[in-house]
Amino acid sequence: MLSSVLIFGHDTTLLGTRALILGRDGFQVLTTTDAAETNHILARQSVDLLILCHTLSEQERRTALALARAAHPPLRALALVANATRYTAEGPEVTLSTLDGPRTFLAAVHELIEPHQPVPRA
Repeated sequence: MLSSVLIFGHDTTLLGTRALILGRDGFQVLTTTDAAETNHILARQSVDLLILCHTLSEQERRTALALARAAHPPLRALALVANATRYTAEGPEVTLSTLDGPRTFLAAVHELIEPHQPVPRA
């Protein structure tokens, strides 16, 4: 069975690029630019990973994560940030800089879905 990833952000081009990268690696990917649609998807479907794009405000990220956890308490999340902050992990949440590139992005997704594989540090 394919692992399911939901990406929430405001830039459809970035969402499409990230969906393409993940889709080519065998993931089933859903994208959304709307908080209500994100909540609707999380309420009706099983999702293995929630990716929060750097185009969201901090408040939007926190709200989406809280709603996702209410619907699926064990859900893991990857928050992308637009600054040079390096990879950090706190429990089921990981923060990754968009400057780390697609290889690190893909590795982080794999680690969150398959936690036994470490994310390579750039």
